[in-house]
Amino acid sequence: FNTLKQQGRLASCLPKQISHIVTLVGVFSLSLISEIVDKTMGFSLAIDGTTAKRVKLQAICIYVFVAGKVESFYVGHLQIPSKFDFPLLHKKESATSRLFRYLSPLFDLIFPNWKRKLIGVSTDGANDMRGQDDGLHRFLNDATENELFCIWCGYHQLEVEIGHRYTQDLSM
Repeated sequence: FNTLKQQGRLASCLPKQISHIVTLVGVFSLSLISEIVDKTMGFSLAIDGTTAKRVKLQAICIYVFVAGKVESFYVGHLQIPSKFDFPLLHKKESATSRLFRYLSPLFDLIFPNWKRKLIGVSTDGANDMRGQDDGLHRFLNDATENELFCIWCGYHQLEVEIGHRYTQDLSM
């Protein structure tokens, strides 16, 4: 976006026009992903969250087996309102329950057969993702027809281990 702006290509575009174009591209992309998932026997989901300035964002990717190979598609980021945004609405609701409450209708819209086709989940291994009582894996597993496999992402395992090593080195 900044590159286009610096090149002067967006000079004649109003912010509303840019927003409209981005929305159209997003809808078109999601409809293509939806068609691909609809034609496959199953798919896997990768979810990773981050919080910045009290805003919780969940990155969502899907993996499907198409034409003899595994393909990945970035679905997008979903902003999850925090309990600070609507304290009365979320008083007794866990962050994971709130996340599932936002993901479920999104999946219903994009992947109408997700409860039948979802076969696995990859997360960062945090308790809110893998926890037996209140983890996202449990919520997804309860909602789907298949017993889901859950994988703790290798990248995150490496990231955590490096973080531990550097923390240990700095404390010496």
